[in-house]
Amino acid sequence: MLGGVEQPPFFLKKSVVLYYINMKLTITVPTTLSDMTLHQYQRFVDIQNQNDDQTFIFQKMIEIFCGLDLKDTFKLKVSDVSDISQSIIKILETKPDLIQRFWYNEIEYGFIPNLEEITLGEFVDLESYMKEWKDMHLAMNVLYRPITISKKGKYQIKDYEASDTDIMKKMPLDVCFSSLLFFYNLGIDLSSNLMDYLEEEQWNNLSQIETSSTKGGVGIQQFTNSLKEILQSSKISPNKI
Repeated sequence: MLGGVEQPPFFLKKSVVLYYINMKLTITVPTTLSDMTLHQYQRFVDIQNQNDDQTFIFQKMIEIFCGLDLKDTFKLKVSDVSDISQSIIKILETKPDLIQRFWYNEIEYGFIPNLEEITLGEFVDLESYMKEWKDMHLAMNVLYRPITISKKGKYQIKDYEASDTDIMKKMPLDVCFSSLLFFYNLGIDLSSNLMDYLEEEQWNNLSQIETSSTKGGVGIQQFTNSLKEILQSSKISPNKI
């Protein structure tokens, strides 16, 4: 009992009501990655990169993902801060399978349906934007675009046009994470398949092929390394998929 008011249990679905003397705080705690947005995560990563104070990081985590003013986090019990933070951390460790389609603002977006037909422009922009979280929404603009035709489970998406739009900042975080994990594994497969190809194929002009293939392999490997760093900073382990 606090101030004559009985406190409810900590978790009540998504809405958690904490009662204090002369004050009532309502905190909405996310339960899945789909309750979070890419922009929220970008903000949180930026805070993590700039601060070493773990208590402050937990406060900002609650502010960003639960929508609570930073000043109000000081009014929470230490145990509540710990419980909420650990709950969010557990959610961020989720490793979703590839989400190919999702709705946002009454528009359905689809993942690139055929990566074998990815254009040079799309690949170059992906390689550039996936290096840092602050640009990840631009990478998502490449991977997910409005569906123009959908029939019998198959679909086509709008042609890619490079832009600095912020639309994907509001996309569900599970969609973003799922595509990163998928693309990371794809990069590993491409690199592995390339090496198998070089080992198995016998050509008369082997030195020329090795030179051109090695250049391609370096690009793939650099892309894969960038994704690996992104995933590690996200607390997502590709080895646990």
